Amino acid sequence: GRAAPHIGPDKFTDPLPPQDIGESFRRIRPYLETGYQSIFMIRMLVDGESESSFQYSLAEKFAVMMEDFKLTKEKLVQEFGAVRDAWIQSDLDSWLAPQNPYPGTNESLKSALQKHRVLILTTKQERFVKAWLGHFDVDFPAEDIIGLDRKTPKEETLAELVRANKKNIHFVEDRLKTLQRG
Repeated sequence: GRAAPHIGPDKFTDPLPPQDIGESFRRIRPYLETGYQSIFMIRMLVDGESESSFQYSLAEKFAVMMEDFKLTKEKLVQEFGAVRDAWIQSDLDSWLAPQNPYPGTNESLKSALQKHRVLILTTKQERFVKAWLGHFDVDFPAEDIIGLDRKTPKEETLAELVRANKKNIHFVEDRLKTLQRG
């Protein structure tokens, strides 16, 4: 939400979107694939887009908005990351507050790390995942976080891992559309 004013100062006068937009965003959050897209999603909500419309044609809507705002994916990722970096540096607790892990997640992850090599494949920038895990006392090897920085889709990375390790791979995905694409 803090990056949204950077693409729409005509609609945003405060650094955070209005509370009702925040509540709507939480409901449409499952349609988000990559963090920078939240900038567009918040803008769409502010412009009056219905929550139900987020189920359809998001990629096309994002492409139109990028063209309208004369932005590139690289610029958006950079802007989103810079805003997040500044937020973490200035107030780590408020950045982490809405991002608590699901109950039992940390314990399960710590247990798995004692028994297996665990990799995280994510659409987030790796440094943020590392900061988040560290805050919740999970000592996770940075080289085993494979994220947006590598510029390889999760599906390709997973396929490569499967080819290299024909057995003993367990994959957990929280987004059905990603599984359907793979």
